[in-house]
Amino acid sequence: MLVPVKRVLITASIALLVVACSGTDEGAKVPDEQTTGNASVRGTVTYRARIAMPPQSTVEVTIQNISTEDTGSIIVGRQTISDPTQVPVTFDVMYDSGDINDSDTYALQAIIFRDEEIWMSNRETLPVITQGNPTSAVQVVVESVR
Repeated sequence: MLVPVKRVLITASIALLVVACSGTDEGAKVPDEQTTGNASVRGTVTYRARIAMPPQSTVEVTIQNISTEDTGSIIVGRQTISDPTQVPVTFDVMYDSGDINDSDTYALQAIIFRDEEIWMSNRETLPVITQGNPTSAVQVVVESVR
């Protein structure tokens, strides 16, 4: 399944905003789109609001190299999960360890789309992989973008 250009542009825009501002769960689903690789970052996406996940939602989790401000972030791993039932939504984003530079900074971005529009996203930079940051049991809390 190809990601619509609109969604890629929205994801990249939110990633730039984040940089500038710098078990089995019921929500687990088989990914529709997954980057291949020999390593991964695992965890859950959740939100604090006491509301149901909208029908036909999509959760997109990306690993981004955010080390260079002049070129923006570079996505090194992506997983898209369609129709998650409820939060927490379990993710396991694959990436190629050969693409990782120990001196660079990598961050996790999670977005919940409702009808192709961004509904929720994490607003804080969530470092992963390098510099002692985690690759498992990562908890991403997303908030409404409105």
